[in-house]
This record gives sequence, C-alpha cells and structure tokens, in this order.
Amino acid sequence: MLKKVIFIASILFGVFILLAVGGILLLMHGQKDVLNAEITPISLQNLEDDTYTGEFKSFRWSNKVEVTIENHQIVEIKIIDDILLPQEEVSNEILEQVIEEQSLEVDGISGATVTYKAYLKAIENALKE
Repeated sequence: MLKKVIFIASILFGVFILLAVGGILLLMHGQKDVLNAEITPISLQNLEDDTYTGEFKSFRWSNKVEVTIENHQIVEIKIIDDILLPQEEVSNEILEQVIEEQSLEVDGISGATVTYKAYLKAIENALKE
C-alpha cells in the first residue's frame, strides 16, 4: 500500500513539474522577438489630425493601440487590446512618457523592458501607417 501511494505521489509530482515548466516556457515565448524589435523614430509633422490604430503581435505581448494626433502632436493614446498580463502602472507610465516627449525615444522602465517595447512598437505601427 505504501509503495502504491509513493508511486502515485511521484507521478503527480512529475506532472506538476511538467506543467510548471510548460507554463513558464509558454509565458516566455515570444520574448526574444520583442527584445529584438527595433523602435524607429517617427515624424509627427507628416501626420494629419486623426486617430491612428496600430498593433504589435508577439504572443502574450500582443497589443493594439489608438493614437490621436492634433496639430502634429500626440494628444492621447488608448490601449484597445492589452497584453496578456497587463500592469496598469507600467502601461500608464509608458503612454505618459510618449505623450510628454512627443517621441518614441523615451526612457525604459526597469523590470518591464519587454512590455515597454511591445507598447512602443504598437504606437510606432499606428503612426507609420
């Protein structure tokens, strides 16, 4: 009887480990794509007053934004579809920096580099269209 309990516990532990490792790998999938994505400068002078939509797709960091331009300035950025595990304080900080600087060349956020780049890439894609 004890051998049977140990055997079942070993199998359950093994399944737990496999699921944990699989979950971690799934959450990390696409991270290199985001880190390697280049953020190119944008020129607001060529943009008409309008709301532009852009998205960036890379698994859990996929997101979609709307960027409103008035008088060649970014006046608002809305997240339409957020990343899989959003952090409101991170997204707010990034969007505020872009609006304040009127540029995609903003300071990163320590510990949120991948998220930061994913949002910037969606904004860039909106304004490049």
